[in-house]
Amino acid sequence: MEIGNVTLRSKGINILTSAIHPKHGLVWTDGKCIFLARFKIVKNQVEHGKSVKLKEFDSVRCVQWSQTDGICYLSIAHKECVTVWKVEGEVPRLEFKQIRKISIQILPQGCQWNPCREVLCLLSRHQVRFFYRHGKTRGCYAIPALESGRITCGSWSKDGLKLVVCVGSALLIYSWKSIDCAISEFETHAWNVPKLNGDITAIASMTTNLFALAAEVPISSFCLPSNVFVLSDSSSSRLGSSDSNGNENQIIEVPEMTNTQKLMNLKQNPELQENNLSRLVIIHVKDDMKDLEYVTNVSIKEIISPDILHYETARNVLVIGSNTHPRLQLFTLTSDKELLKLANVVNEIFFFSFSFLYTSANRIK
Repeated sequence: MEIGNVTLRSKGINILTSAIHPKHGLVWTDGKCIFLARFKIVKNQVEHGKSVKLKEFDSVRCVQWSQTDGICYLSIAHKECVTVWKVEGEVPRLEFKQIRKISIQILPQGCQWNPCREVLCLLSRHQVRFFYRHGKTRGCYAIPALESGRITCGSWSKDGLKLVVCVGSALLIYSWKSIDCAISEFETHAWNVPKLNGDITAIASMTTNLFALAAEVPISSFCLPSNVFVLSDSSSSRLGSSDSNGNENQIIEVPEMTNTQKLMNLKQNPELQENNLSRLVIIHVKDDMKDLEYVTNVSIKEIISPDILHYETARNVLVIGSNTHPRLQLFTLTSDKELLKLANVVNEIFFFSFSFLYTSANRIK
């Protein structure tokens, strides 16, 4: 299904995160305007109506609906600020009223609505802020800024009582016993994710305590070490040998190499190659915040920096991809707590990035 043409940042953003509302439809942006598309499923195929332009701005980075219960809000991330709109009525007579303007430059994936409450979390490079009570008596709270490191992404748990913030290859986990009573009363736990060399670029909540993390290829892997290729003893000795006692003007005869000994046919070091891949990791955050469990992980080939990560609960499917790569990869978490790859999917449209249910079977290869 094609809904329109958009101009995207090349890295680090999934503009369809929380973009679908069960009552109103799919909201999307082309970078200037906000559009709404109604759709329905007919014979396992998605059919959509004409997109309706809702608003026009100087710049729009991403648009997200709040939780589906209660009052409906729409948050719009601009270049220099974030605006919050109250949405009432039904299509085609939706009414939008701006109720907040927050002067913060957020991350590409820095707008996170609590899945159970009217709490908006905004992530900047070094700080986490919360905004709640969007009426006359507004509320806001900011966690002290990081002294070191840089926030890359974050996600609420399914019950809205935990917030996991990614800082490089480490996690900051905030947990509330009752977030409705006092948002400033929480417990904090920091955890370095083992077996990760690159920074975490995307995170998705699977259950109340399970989270999926996507980590990019470490920058150090682009500087090729000396053991990047596997050389046999005979090849290395023939290539590196020289007659140190011979005449300097003597012409050295280079032995003829077979096809398997030529540079373009050398095999890469498998151990080094495995460590220089992006990774998909599953972690378990316990309720007591102690002894976080590293469940499983799998290497992701072909994707250098995965910035699209979505978990489809109904099918138990994890979708991972990148805006710079034409394919999405599908995984499932088995009963043995192992990640099993299901298929590659041609990433023809960004609509797929938030729902596996709407993918037609002929796209799976």
